[in-house]
Amino acid sequence: MNYLKLDPSWLEIINRKYSQYSPITDFSPEGDTTPSKISWAIARKIVLDRDRYKCRVCGKASISEDFDQISRIKLEVEVHHIIPRKIGGSNSFKNLISLCHSCHVSTFSNSYSGIPVLKLDKNVEFFTDIKYLYKRFPAKEKLFIDEYFINGKIIKSPSKISGYLCEASDISQIDETASLLNPDIIILKNPKNNKFIRGYLSP
Repeated sequence: MNYLKLDPSWLEIINRKYSQYSPITDFSPEGDTTPSKISWAIARKIVLDRDRYKCRVCGKASISEDFDQISRIKLEVEVHHIIPRKIGGSNSFKNLISLCHSCHVSTFSNSYSGIPVLKLDKNVEFFTDIKYLYKRFPAKEKLFIDEYFINGKIIKSPSKISGYLCEASDISQIDETASLLNPDIIILKNPKNNKFIRGYLSP
């Protein structure tokens, strides 16, 4: 997938601006698991600045709004972990990318965002360990998973993750609800029938 390239001179400016946290790099499509000592709050701020508060996929940017003669910035982008934190992704700059809300949801199913390009079955079963989701949608049964797919590879979890197999009437309904919770989204096989389904893990 194409993405907006960073001007090397801008990256130099960012490195000078945040020299105490250098080296600051661009993201890597493969993500990164290298441990980072930088806190999430600081890493998020630097990545938004590095990416100029624009979605690196579609280019959507933050919007300036005037309200009672006061100029405000409406933040339209989110910082996404390419490899989810729950399976070893870090706050490394190589593992972080700015995405607009729409791309954050829609790119979960392709390799660019750390999720493999897999044809999902048309059912609307999904796995989650997020209480709000398995209360919001009917939980069919409890499951334990220990592997899932990232970038076309099977990733083994250090320990089993417990959650629930749930169902909804529409996959977009799940995405819209889950996106507000900023979950880590994975692809896994339903151990009951080996069909590919989405998983929404607590961040």
